[in-house]
Amino acid sequence: NGFVIMAGGGQYAWSEAMGLPAKYDSVLWKDTVGGDTRIHQGICPEGWHIMNGYEWKNFASTAGQDLVSKANWKLNERYVNSSGMSVLFKMRAYELSWMQAYFLLPNESSAIGTYAVTITDKYVWFGDNDHLGKHILYSVRCVKDY
Repeated sequence: NGFVIMAGGGQYAWSEAMGLPAKYDSVLWKDTVGGDTRIHQGICPEGWHIMNGYEWKNFASTAGQDLVSKANWKLNERYVNSSGMSVLFKMRAYELSWMQAYFLLPNESSAIGTYAVTITDKYVWFGDNDHLGKHILYSVRCVKDY
């Protein structure tokens, strides 16, 4: 797939993940250069950037189970973690999984919303989260610059 992926366990509001002042969780940043292909470092280390929509779409299939870690409870299926990405689902309590993971993308859908990737054991969905807002804590994936 050509990507070197850095896993991270943190969850961030959109502005924090993008390395921007907190005001941009409710104000449009207006820097839309690149759209789905935008390369933005954000909180990633030097030489890395937040995985963008183009990269996610090229890396992810329509089935989420090939991206998820075998450490997720209740998943004993054949192709779990076949991609090597090892996505961990959000937990609501010990040994009780939401069976979903959410990742921020480096572009906005509105002044209060951003685009995100939702992964479950059944699917990968790309869309906006205007109904929740930029202040909701999501994960990010960093990929090596190319």
